[in-house]
Amino acid sequence: MVDRPISEELMPALYTNAGMIVLNWTLVESSFDHWTAIAFHSKGGSELEAELPRMFGRKMTFLSKAFKRLPGLAPFASEALVCVGRANKLSELRHYVAHGMATHFDADNDETFTFQKTDITDDKQWHYTGTLRVKGSDLAGASVELTKLAQQTQALTLRLLETLEP
Repeated sequence: MVDRPISEELMPALYTNAGMIVLNWTLVESSFDHWTAIAFHSKGGSELEAELPRMFGRKMTFLSKAFKRLPGLAPFASEALVCVGRANKLSELRHYVAHGMATHFDADNDETFTFQKTDITDDKQWHYTGTLRVKGSDLAGASVELTKLAQQTQALTLRLLETLEP
């Protein structure tokens, strides 16, 4: 049997926070998918981009432009842009939690978790191990923040859907 790098007594809290981060992220990103589709197909976003963006970074860039430039989205712009900014700030942590491994817990260093994942260099020629260290309190805070963000983005999605013609 192989010892875990993180003690058994910490695992329930790690599972809870990681699960909340991953599951709430799906709700947030699903909302962004709806916003992207509404902006692109119904509010003139096809004038901003030639094709519908799919990857997270491209979606965030598109949504920022769309909410700043498209008149049909103006009533929602300030709220949407705040949500986009919050998601951008949380995206790296979510990425490491969802795609990485919890490899270490340091009780003596601000109760810090270490997550590692295999990444590819920007030129797509080499692999390397990426590392993210996060305090346990920040991990818990991110799970709460993403819960709130999921609620806000879903509520805004419903309001955006109400603007569409039947």
